[in-house]
Amino acid sequence: MTMTRAALIGAALAWTSWSHAADLGSGTLNLAETTIQVSGGPVVGTNAGDAAGARCIDPVFPCDTFTLTVELPEDVSEFFPTALVRVTMQPEDNPSTADDYDLFLYDDAGNELASSTSPGGTEGVSTIAFGGSRGYLVEFVHWLVVGGTWSGEMTLSLGAPSEDKTDEEIAAWLEENGGSTTAAARGAAACEEPGLPILVDNTGDQTLTGVPGQDLESLNVFQTKDDDGMDLLGFQLKVDSLAQLTPQTVYFVSFEAFGDVRGVRMEIAQDGAVSYFSYIVSEDSDGDRLGQFVDSAKPAHPWSNYTTDGVITIYAAPNDVLLFEPGDVLTGFNSGVITFVGAEGVGFSLNGDTMPDGLGRQGQYEYLSDEGCAADSRDSVSRAVNRGDVAGGATGLWLLVLAGLLGLRRR
Repeated sequence: MTMTRAALIGAALAWTSWSHAADLGSGTLNLAETTIQVSGGPVVGTNAGDAAGARCIDPVFPCDTFTLTVELPEDVSEFFPTALVRVTMQPEDNPSTADDYDLFLYDDAGNELASSTSPGGTEGVSTIAFGGSRGYLVEFVHWLVVGGTWSGEMTLSLGAPSEDKTDEEIAAWLEENGGSTTAAARGAAACEEPGLPILVDNTGDQTLTGVPGQDLESLNVFQTKDDDGMDLLGFQLKVDSLAQLTPQTVYFVSFEAFGDVRGVRMEIAQDGAVSYFSYIVSEDSDGDRLGQFVDSAKPAHPWSNYTTDGVITIYAAPNDVLLFEPGDVLTGFNSGVITFVGAEGVGFSLNGDTMPDGLGRQGQYEYLSDEGCAADSRDSVSRAVNRGDVAGGATGLWLLVLAGLLGLRRR
């Protein structure tokens, strides 16, 4: 957004074309149905209720509402102690480039449980998933929207199974209650390398030059701890091969959190030196923050490495990518490869696969607690494979040319 909320309040209250609130209906999350997707718009209107002391009073303060029910076995916390109900909302078509939404979650008594009011980008809230039947009201607020559309998702996230229960007990409980073992496996997979699959791309689709190491294949994310017990997030990017590194090439992953865009990257310098970073994504010439450009960077954890068969693993502290507590979520992932010409840091990309198509955004990863993710440290030998020295970040003007194909898969 180019204006602060304070600067927008006057314009918001003076808006003359109000959109009316929409009742999006109702739905139920349970062990068998763990996701509900909703959407809204096009919206032309504004809801400055946060400033005026009122919210969701149609037609003056418009928003969309959804009545959510969550039905779970009474003993769910014994088997999945970190289970959460998570709601996310993000702009889709955004012709004004300034559309701003807010997200609120209430219990059935009208008590506010959580809110997300970031200045643009993805909004996300969560609450503990208790046993029994519980009702919620979700408000998708149009804080300032000019012709845009949005999409949202309500998810039951079980997290990792209790360590006090055996695999057999977990499986039997899920079968008895109509649950999916895939949901439980997803929580466990988040704590083990290679982690949860976030993105996949068609192989062999990077055909501009055919240079090995330019074809993106997949992205996984996982949690672990280093030898000192510090939490780490691992981003594992797979390409066709890294047997021969291409100088002046960057491999990046970017994602959204709390309305901001962050990323991790591996950079190969002109002399072949390899460096790893977490970074704040800056805007391109169109005002988009797609992941190519660096505002500021920080060296990634020294475990970061690559292997000659094409696996890049970049480790970062959760706080460096805006994960502060269990339940926080990274959303809207993408990835790209950039190779530039001319003096280091200057020139246009000649070949760069992207994932998903055209650097769109897809997928999410939820940060788990220690109880929900008792991950072991990686073996020190595998950590040291082909680790590069940390160096300064590359900058310059890059143009991505080739797009990969969007997709998701489960392991």
